[in-house]
Amino acid sequence: INLEYSVAPVGHVILQILSLDGKHIDTITNSIQTQGLYNVQWTPVNVSSGMYLLQLRSNNQIQNKKIIYLK
Repeated sequence: INLEYSVAPVGHVILQILSLDGKHIDTITNSIQTQGLYNVQWTPVNVSSGMYLLQLRSNNQIQNKKIIYLK
């Protein structure tokens, strides 16, 4: 699954997948990143089809997007 996101100022970025009830499923990125557009791939392992939250944390901000994973 290709995921695209942008980082405005340099900062610590955490990109993770959560279940709808908030349980941690996978961490895709956990690093310091510079300003720019990023494209990463998520390869689900032992993950059921369904709806999940894609959570991006950066510079004291949190953004959530719902995603649907179908096998």
